[in-house]
Amino acid sequence: MRRTLLRMVPAATLLLLGPALWNGYPLVYADTGTYLTSGFEAAIPADRPIAYGLFCRLFSGNGTGLWGVVVAQALLTATVLAHAWHQFVARRWALFLVVLALLSATTGLGWYTGRLLPDAFTPLAIVSTGLLLLTRMSAPWRMGHAALLTVACTMHLAHLVLVPATALIAMLLRCLLREGRPGITGPALVAAAVTSSVFLLALGGRIAGHGWSLSRGAPLVLLGRIVDAGALPAALERHCLHHGWVLCDPPPPRDSRALLWGPDGAVVRAGGWDAYRPEAQAVTRVLLRDAAVRAALWRAAWRDGTAQLVRGGLDELAEPWYRKPISPPYRAIAQFLPHELPAYRRARQHGAGTLDLRALNAVHHAVIGIALLLLAALLARPCRDRSRVLLLYTSMAVAFAASSCAVLSIPDQRFLSRVSGLLPLAVAMACAARSPHRT
Repeated sequence: MRRTLLRMVPAATLLLLGPALWNGYPLVYADTGTYLTSGFEAAIPADRPIAYGLFCRLFSGNGTGLWGVVVAQALLTATVLAHAWHQFVARRWALFLVVLALLSATTGLGWYTGRLLPDAFTPLAIVSTGLLLLTRMSAPWRMGHAALLTVACTMHLAHLVLVPATALIAMLLRCLLREGRPGITGPALVAAAVTSSVFLLALGGRIAGHGWSLSRGAPLVLLGRIVDAGALPAALERHCLHHGWVLCDPPPPRDSRALLWGPDGAVVRAGGWDAYRPEAQAVTRVLLRDAAVRAALWRAAWRDGTAQLVRGGLDELAEPWYRKPISPPYRAIAQFLPHELPAYRRARQHGAGTLDLRALNAVHHAVIGIALLLLAALLARPCRDRSRVLLLYTSMAVAFAASSCAVLSIPDQRFLSRVSGLLPLAVAMACAARSPHRT
């Protein structure tokens, strides 16, 4: 196994880097600037952890170059996916590379691995959780996957919900499909990883002087969710007579973006996230006791969670705005890695229309659609083996990963696209595992 992985992982890493290499520079997102700033300034943002920023600083060689970050992400992804292939298929490694080449080019597996976002760790969290609970492996591999889960959970708060939920899915599937009760080691390691990450996040906040909290921006995020649920205008009419909130000044924000980042929003007028936090806590405390607001939140959760399941694609990656000096990625690179700015400006992603992903987006939808049809056909077959658990776990975990983020925020193409590539990969693994012609 060790020799096989030593041969496969470098090749798989290069395949996963394909989209970023073709782009000419690591892919970025609006939030990339915040992550880079947090890491290089060693300051915890109000709305997200600092861990991914520190990861970028470490693997960029303290500002030498951002290629090191996506290479590290690709290496981790290649290792985890190769181990998953070994656990469920064990052979047909040429097919593994062919499948990975196809999915790297046409799904989020490659496009998000090469992007400067903690989204690269979302599919890894799903796969590592599944491997720990659905397969047997040596102690070093178990510890490695548990360590990866700890890292993933410290990088994105959504992973603190995703990992326990997918662990529960895996354990229920094992019991329902009579695959045997899961041993204590896997669940214990998953629980330890989540608990450790919660402690590390809270400790980081305490050291930074923000108290024992996972995110000091949570009240503002919740208030933004109330805005997006459409519950705020009527709620303000009911409660502003008794409270002198800044938020009561008309007009009410049209959406969470206007509230949190709009130049005329209550947050900016108050002086920023930290300055507005006390009022956000007071407002949410009152509004969450309002039955109409709670009902609106439940309706929005159902609406957005289901809508997210059909909202995927890759065309949001192309964004000329990232080329403008006012965009957060541009500003962060100009400040912390100015020697990389020429390469950043030449990248296809934010060039003058040089990254046209409309055709690729159609291929992406076709790949996912075919995978779903094959998945249904495989599940309809009467045979019972480990591949059935693999397919059910992957489809349920992908659906939960996408929908849960939309429930906590609003539907976004990347919530589904960053994990949907796991579906065709699982189908390929199931087909390869069932095939009698192994080489």
